Amino acid sequence: MPRLRDHLQLSSDVYNFIGQVLDAAPDARLSDVTQARKVTTCLLVRMVNDLRCIGVVSVHGYADQACTLAASLYEAAFATLAIGANDGLAQEWIDHADPNAPFKPVRQLTLMAMQNVRVPEPELQAKRWYVQYSQLCLAKHMNPLFQSMRGLRVEENRVLVVTGPDSSDESVRLARFALEHSAGLALTAAKFFGEKYAGQSTQRELAARSRELDEVLDMLRDAAVARGWDKNPFPDDWILAPKQGSESEPTTIEAAVKRAIRKLLTKDGFLIRNDVNERSITHWLASHLQREFPSWQETANTTATMKIRRLCACGDGTILVRMTLTPARFSLTSSFIGETEMIICL
Repeated sequence: MPRLRDHLQLSSDVYNFIGQVLDAAPDARLSDVTQARKVTTCLLVRMVNDLRCIGVVSVHGYADQACTLAASLYEAAFATLAIGANDGLAQEWIDHADPNAPFKPVRQLTLMAMQNVRVPEPELQAKRWYVQYSQLCLAKHMNPLFQSMRGLRVEENRVLVVTGPDSSDESVRLARFALEHSAGLALTAAKFFGEKYAGQSTQRELAARSRELDEVLDMLRDAAVARGWDKNPFPDDWILAPKQGSESEPTTIEAAVKRAIRKLLTKDGFLIRNDVNERSITHWLASHLQREFPSWQETANTTATMKIRRLCACGDGTILVRMTLTPARFSLTSSFIGETEMIICL
């Protein structure tokens, strides 16, 4: 597919670079290989195979599947970055025996990785990376916001169901997104592995090649920005970094509360429509609030830093919520937010 030529070439080049990095790790008896090297090698092999598959499905017009594979590659890349040379964490990965849960939550792995590679402001960087994962997971988890726009084509007064390869502009955009991000993630993980485990005699050659690939990746990213593809599609839900001084603390909190209420209405709206007991409704609202305020304590019916005072349907298609909010970790610099009332449309 000509429109994917540059992205496919980068993906192929990163694939070959990972092979170079793996070959550069010195031979050793298995008993002398650290647990961290064993695990990160295993993860890097998975990444290189995922990367090849992403290229194959992209060139054949299956962008949704490319994004799904890229989400899995993200998980392997950040597990590699988080483990690094940590034998204890690698052993924990080896000993993981729960078939119903991943090794670590992906959000946690992302933060651990940022801390391990010692980037400035690791929490902020982890949040930004995780937004990329969230976008890839729209396809992986068939989120209705994404899936409802796929597989259909409008022609005049008809809506056609389309199966098979898709070469539309939107599909090309998605394929480019998957190829660009998967190549970037795999390259980052491979460079990190090389710094830890490649022989000293190959370090300079690997570093020079990785810089060349970084330059190509930067050009593709600049082209995506020029096309306007760097915009946050859900700014109310994916908040990367509030502008310093642009919003007061109460305003930021109010926006988060509104997001929690929208989630309540979307996922648990039947509780309100069926006039369920108020305590049941506030319990589920509190669960959504907890995700919005991970460093706070929230509860609906005990003394706490976030207490819902009133929640009811108004009968005109709106819901009224009144609550008091105070920081969970009270200190002399903490301010009482006070009582705020919001009316949200159902």
